[in-house]
Amino acid sequence: MRTLVEQTAANVALWLRNLHGTGLDADWRLPEKPHVLMGGEVDDTWIRHPERSAILIGTQDILLSRALMRGYGVGRGRWPVDFALLHNDAMWVFDEVQLMAAGASTSAQLEAFRREIGAWVGCRSLWMSATLERDWLKTVDFEKGAAKLVIQGLTDIDRAHPAVQQRLAAPKAIVKAKTTVDSKAASGKALIEYADALAAEVMAAHRPGKTTLVILNHVGRAQALYDALKKLDAPPLLLVHSRFRPVEREKISKQLAQQPDVAGRIVVATQAVEAGVDITSAVMFAELAPWASLVQRFGRLNRGGEETNAQAFWIDIAADDGKMGNLALPYTSEELAVARDYLENLTDVSPKSLEGFANGSQGSWQVVRCRDLYQLFDTDPDLTGFDVDISPYVRGADDTDVRVFWRKIADLKAGPQGDEARHPHRDELCAVPVGQAKKWLGAYRGRAFVWDWLEKRWTKLDRPWPGALIFVEAAVGGYDAERGFDINATSAVDLVVRRDGPKTEPDSADGDPDTLKDREVGLPDHLRHVRDEARLLCKALQVQAVEAEERAYPRIFENKEVPEPKEDAANVA
Repeated sequence: MRTLVEQTAANVALWLRNLHGTGLDADWRLPEKPHVLMGGEVDDTWIRHPERSAILIGTQDILLSRALMRGYGVGRGRWPVDFALLHNDAMWVFDEVQLMAAGASTSAQLEAFRREIGAWVGCRSLWMSATLERDWLKTVDFEKGAAKLVIQGLTDIDRAHPAVQQRLAAPKAIVKAKTTVDSKAASGKALIEYADALAAEVMAAHRPGKTTLVILNHVGRAQALYDALKKLDAPPLLLVHSRFRPVEREKISKQLAQQPDVAGRIVVATQAVEAGVDITSAVMFAELAPWASLVQRFGRLNRGGEETNAQAFWIDIAADDGKMGNLALPYTSEELAVARDYLENLTDVSPKSLEGFANGSQGSWQVVRCRDLYQLFDTDPDLTGFDVDISPYVRGADDTDVRVFWRKIADLKAGPQGDEARHPHRDELCAVPVGQAKKWLGAYRGRAFVWDWLEKRWTKLDRPWPGALIFVEAAVGGYDAERGFDINATSAVDLVVRRDGPKTEPDSADGDPDTLKDREVGLPDHLRHVRDEARLLCKALQVQAVEAEERAYPRIFENKEVPEPKEDAANVA
């Protein structure tokens, strides 16, 4: 998740500065700073120095797509480079596994492939969560490896610490809320009525000077509740979800870090606060969700055990009767049924009270197999111009994003030109579910554009696909700085102006700036340059095996005829 990436990157940057300042890393084996990889981020300088240590922190869609040789937001020519570097001499850390959906299975499969197929230098994987189940990683190719996993958690010494005991036993009473999500709360006028009813219940439970946290499963319902609370005499309000641009999200994060005033505050959020947001509350409302997600949500109530009478309310979601199964989305009715059974028998949700509860399954996802991996080595588009869709392996077919940015266009017929066509700064980008993007932009095909990698120009969008970067005319609307992405917002979008942003066009087939020179270089000279760089890399990586032997490829390294090498075992290897 983006919020977790940003906080983790800030922490790691601080740790690195502290280490470098003490002299403990005199030979500078540690990197100077971490590299952030998430939607719109362009910090790929680590690619230029594969021999150096690097710490990459990113969202699962960006990193897993690169590990599958279909890097989102990366030019086609770079796909094999990222693939090679991420599968050699790397340690993968997968945090908050309960949120990864199909990505958890893919991470286990890729670890199995590396062990089976082999790599120049091996990799390791670490999976982390407060609600992690070993069975989540038992995929078809990693099943044997899953049996050998080492589990680390709190020790008896940890549990004896007073601060840990206070957190584990923090009282968190729970009751069922009066408001229920049913077919009447699906959309339109009924959604407004649901939001109004829930807003009244939230206001009645709110405590002055404290934070009330309301977590809903849909951005649309969160926005509707936010609007309903604004109509009441509510304390300061804050809306938190994943459909904001970074510039607005940064403001929200700063507000979350502040303490509430005497009137308190109400934070309306989605799953975006389940991980990576260090926030506590005295009162919480949470819609029914899979058990692992609910445990994470309850962790944002009376977080440090500072409250003596913290109160949680769980909002039921009507069971699927065949007519309204979509109410459970983005989860399944079966997952909600298990959580409902647990909650109906609980009066307290402190960590101590929840120990021993199974966290359930991660659902059924499409699993990448070895033959699928081999097919991804063909990076050419198909006859229609599209690529193999890896989204089912990254997050699941129903949970994929495109990245949208808004700008003014002087001539719609000609499309973005000149300064309009420059590569977007990450602060301009907003993540939008691909399904909503199709519905929203279907009526604006002449005012939405995607970059043509071969033609090197913005062309009119035909249909969105997961990971696409989409240029939308600002007058189309679709975004509000206070409420985030909203398919019904029709006002022109306020632009994000960054003078320090990239001035170049997006990537293209012949647009690699690291390979462009202002003079001709003959092929023999070019090959010698490559040889010299390869020697430096081998020296930096201390390569002593046959990979570093020049005699295996004599005509490449020397501009003269030499005898062919014998086909001994080393050369064949």
